[in-house]
Amino acid sequence: MCNCLFKNTMKSVSVLFAFLALLVAANAKTLLGGEEAYSPNAKDEEVVFAMQSINDKYANDASRTLVKIIHATSQVVEGSIFRYTIEVTGGADGNEVCEVSVWSQPWLTDASLRYQIVDDITCRPLYSGVTQALDAIEKFLNRRWFNTYYMRIKNSPAILQVRSYGEERFKISKIEMSYTSCIKSTAFALTDISELIKDCPVEADADVEVTCSATVVKSGGPYTVESHQCEPNFA
Repeated sequence: MCNCLFKNTMKSVSVLFAFLALLVAANAKTLLGGEEAYSPNAKDEEVVFAMQSINDKYANDASRTLVKIIHATSQVVEGSIFRYTIEVTGGADGNEVCEVSVWSQPWLTDASLRYQIVDDITCRPLYSGVTQALDAIEKFLNRRWFNTYYMRIKNSPAILQVRSYGEERFKISKIEMSYTSCIKSTAFALTDISELIKDCPVEADADVEVTCSATVVKSGGPYTVESHQCEPNFA
C-alpha cells in the first residue's frame, strides 16, 4: 500500500512539473521581456505622458498635439516599456513623426517616478526623406534600364511613409517616368546618377513612357529600392 501511495505521489508531482513547464514555455516571451506590438488609446496615461514629454523637450516651439499613433510596442522590464512612433501637428515644420519610449511603473508611491522617458525623444518632419527616396528610385531604374536617354519622374507620385524604430519605409505608387534629353554617360554605372541627371529636367509635354510603383527602405544605410513593378515592364 505504501508503494502505491509513493507511486501516486510521484505521478502527481510529475504532472505538476509538466504543467509548470508548459506554463513557462507559453509565457517565455513575456518573462524574457519580449517586445510586442499593441494598440494603445490616445487617452492612455503612458501616451498622455509621452505627448507631455515631447512638448517639454520642444518648449520653445508651439504646443504639439497628437494626430495618430503610427506604431506602438510594449516590453515587460520591471514594469513595462512602451515605445511609440507618433504623428503630431503644431510644430514649426508642420506635421512631424516623433519617437518616444516610456518606462511605466504605475505602482510606485512616488508619482514622479511612475512614468519616465527612456532614450532621447526625436521628432522629424513627416515627409523628410521623400526626396531621397525618389532619387533612389530614379537611380535604380536608370541603372536597370538600358535606354539611350536618362529617364526621370515627371509627376508627383502617391506616397505612404511609415516610420518605426530604426527604419523608414516609403510605399510609392503612380510613378510616371519620362525621357529627358540627356544621353546616358558611359560612366553612369560607376557614378552617382543623381549628379548626372540633376540638370536634365523632363519637358512638360514629354510622354509618360512607363508607370511604376516601388517600396524604398532606409535602415541605417542608404535609401534602397526593396521592390518595384512597372507597366509596361522594361526589364
